[in-house]
Order: sequence, then structure tokens, then C-alpha cells
Amino acid sequence: MDERVTLRSHLDQSTSQTPHGAAVGEVIEAIAAAAVDLAALIADGPLAGITGRNGGTNPDGESAKDIDGRGPTT
Repeated sequence: MDERVTLRSHLDQSTSQTPHGAAVGEVIEAIAAAAVDLAALIADGPLAGITGRNGGTNPDGESAKDIDGRGPTT
């Protein structure tokens, strides 16, 4: 049976071969963790108070939805 390759084991192996590999691996791991957190929040949807409705105006003056996370100002 083949051994399962995890993101961490792949990064450990591949990033050790480049000068800035460890730093790149940390960035990739942070992005992956953020993606998991975001997926969980989106999956909760209405249970987390996310409806997709307009929530006012963001600081840039654009229409904001409650999922945007930057928060409406008006």
C-alpha cells in the first residue's frame, strides 16, 4: 500500500531543496490553513450569520455583503 502524502510531508521534502524553501513552505501552509478556515465558515453559511445580503457600504465606498468580512460602515 502506498504511504499517504500530506501537504506537510510534501513541503518538508520539496522545500528543503531550495534556499528559501522553508519560508515558502510556511507561506503555503498559512494559505492552506486560511482556506480550511474559510471553507468551514462558508459551509456554516446562515448558521454563522452569513446570508449573502448587502450589508451597507465598505470603507472604499463599495457595496458590502455580509460575507466580505471588512464590515459595512453605514
